[in-house]
Amino acid sequence: MPPVNQIALFAGLVAAGYVTRVILELVAKNAGVYSVLVKALTNAVYYALIPLSFFATFLKRGLLSVDAVIAAYFVAFMLSAYAASTRLFSGVERYSILLLSAFPNSVFLGFPVCQVLFGNVKVAALFGTVTVALNVIVPDLIKAGRPSLGLAKSLATSTALLGFAAGTLAHYALEPSVAAGVHEYLAWSTPALSYTATFVMGMRIPVKPSGFRRHARLVGFVALARFAAAPLASLAFSLPAGFSREDALQLLVVSMMPPAVMNTLVAQKHNWNPELVALATAVLTVAFLLAFPILYLAVALS
Repeated sequence: MPPVNQIALFAGLVAAGYVTRVILELVAKNAGVYSVLVKALTNAVYYALIPLSFFATFLKRGLLSVDAVIAAYFVAFMLSAYAASTRLFSGVERYSILLLSAFPNSVFLGFPVCQVLFGNVKVAALFGTVTVALNVIVPDLIKAGRPSLGLAKSLATSTALLGFAAGTLAHYALEPSVAAGVHEYLAWSTPALSYTATFVMGMRIPVKPSGFRRHARLVGFVALARFAAAPLASLAFSLPAGFSREDALQLLVVSMMPPAVMNTLVAQKHNWNPELVALATAVLTVAFLLAFPILYLAVALS
């Protein structure tokens, strides 16, 4: 599909998801159906499409020399975000800001964006594996206050990690021709993940955002972290490591995604001001989507 058509489809899916929410909540006055639909689609993405897509991706790519740098970059940035949020904010706000600042929408939004811009998710795949896993594991450890059985449970139940591990093992265990055949059979999973997740993301945009002025300073801090500090840090890691121009550019792009939708669910689980997290995620996601044509032109001209 030509890039222009992909962008149009991407924007259309976001709009369709948002319109679906408006119709269900405002027109039909049936928030229950909306909640059931969001939950069903989210479960389909998390429990089926994410592991299938990660399996197919790593079945084809295996492990690359750049992967250690990608993982090191994200861990370093996450620790920096933790230090900044705990120093500048107090109470549960510091954890809300940590979630929003450190954990980007690297799979649900990062995959379709990288597919449009680069035609692959080579760097985004490993980045997404690390971010999705730590998005669940780190808050559990913070809440527990010390390593616990929750860590082992989080690792064992992470569908991204399971797909990554199974795909990587299969890449080195299977004959190349067999691996190529299996990958071709499962190639639909990554576009299905991208398109379904994009629709769900549209459905998560609040119908009536409120409280922005009260939280403007916090949202501004998150915007600075996600759209400026994160991509600059990615360059600081990728350039000295000898990344190719395209790999460095893809790491920069995927690192500057807005906050992950999963952050709202994590904040709800730990009672870390989920309303603020949902508001900031929606505002910054819309801002990113509005600026996406500029990003597309910048990548095309680079």
